Amino acid sequence: MKNLLKSLAGFQSECPAILESDTATVKTDKGYSYSYSYSSLSTIIDTINPILQKYGLTYFQTFNKDSIITTLAHIESGETITSELSIPTIEGGKMNVFQNLGAGITYLRRYSLSALLGIVTEKDTDGVTDHKPANQTKQVNQSDVLVQWQNEINKQKSIDELNKFYKSNAQAIAGNEAILEMFANRKSQLQ
Repeated sequence: MKNLLKSLAGFQSECPAILESDTATVKTDKGYSYSYSYSSLSTIIDTINPILQKYGLTYFQTFNKDSIITTLAHIESGETITSELSIPTIEGGKMNVFQNLGAGITYLRRYSLSALLGIVTEKDTDGVTDHKPANQTKQVNQSDVLVQWQNEINKQKSIDELNKFYKSNAQAIAGNEAILEMFANRKSQLQ
């Protein structure tokens, strides 16, 4: 493990923060909208690959039934570190089951890889911005928006309530992997 940890430390000292370069806009069913920024998987990969190679590291991500496994390996010694995350499923909305699965996999690949490598992929801010009508979209902090969604999702006391809440907000959350994961987690809690 000594070789891998030494190379990982070198990688971490050289890898820059990969700040949010992509933006998504979400429209709510109440006529509001908000935007948030995030670091795409392709941006993360493009940034880390040359630095990983410099330090003799590689990674790969595989699937095992309903989970994604991320492995970081030291090429010369064969030493590895592995992380495994369950892939939640959520049904409904405008996406079919395969689109939901794809969104969940992309989300988990991005966050699992970032966590395993110890890299920063988002701004660390505390700002909260009120939602404005759709014609007055304003940038807000992604984590604040996600906290608001989590609070609303947690208010649903049954699977029926959760499904109704999901359907009434399907357009607003379509493709938002983080919010879809929240619904999946709450559904698991209620079952």
